Amino acid sequence: MPENYLPWYIEFFDSDYESIYSTIFEESQTTSEVNSLVNLLKFKQNDSILDLCCGPGRHALLLSKLGFDITAVDLNAEYLSQIINNAKKNKLMLKTVRSDMRYLPFHQQFDVIINMFTSFGYLENDEENFKVLEAIHSSLKSKGWLLIDMLNREWVVANNIKTEWKIGANNHAIIEHRDINLMTSRSSITFSTLQKDGSILNSIGHHIRLYTLTEMVRFLEKANMDVKDVYGNLQKEKYSINSRRMIIVAQKNS
Repeated sequence: MPENYLPWYIEFFDSDYESIYSTIFEESQTTSEVNSLVNLLKFKQNDSILDLCCGPGRHALLLSKLGFDITAVDLNAEYLSQIINNAKKNKLMLKTVRSDMRYLPFHQQFDVIINMFTSFGYLENDEENFKVLEAIHSSLKSKGWLLIDMLNREWVVANNIKTEWKIGANNHAIIEHRDINLMTSRSSITFSTLQKDGSILNSIGHHIRLYTLTEMVRFLEKANMDVKDVYGNLQKEKYSINSRRMIIVAQKNS
């Protein structure tokens, strides 16, 4: 491996993520997602909640605004700085921690952990991804709850479009190049952005291991967590192979 090698999840989130995805994160969407989370998980006002892989903090900030005890965790220091600045501006009280999701510095601290927008499956192999579940288990209180919001692998396989155009930040045209490797179940999406001067800016994109529901149930059981519910979206739609998303709600055994 080259000496200056950076994993995709460091390079992509350091440079391209917000410019590519910012246009889909409208305030109304975040409000709807947070309201659905509150209804689905029946948060109590004194619950301690960890937003794992929080990104720029769109869920964490709104949950804090609603009065919940929030800790926002991400590997990207710039995102955490954005959260701190937004929290100060809006007089919100929440904690931020910079950490690799495999090595969380908590022990039986949280009633609920949320992991949103397909933030699981980033790592190089199943062993490394499993370390995330072990860290989650260690961070949850006894009988604590985990919600993982994932892309549904079955939907991705059935609906894979190799190339698609969209409009990103600053009205730049973006081409998404998609590939799903059926041997490894890894979805790879790279991006080419057309600049105003006519040049093309290429992005490393993201390369995520997509898990089936069966695999996730076994993974969570191995991590001493029981899957209690599975939905097709945050509004508790019944999960099926045609669901675009897979929302897993699991509880720590002890």
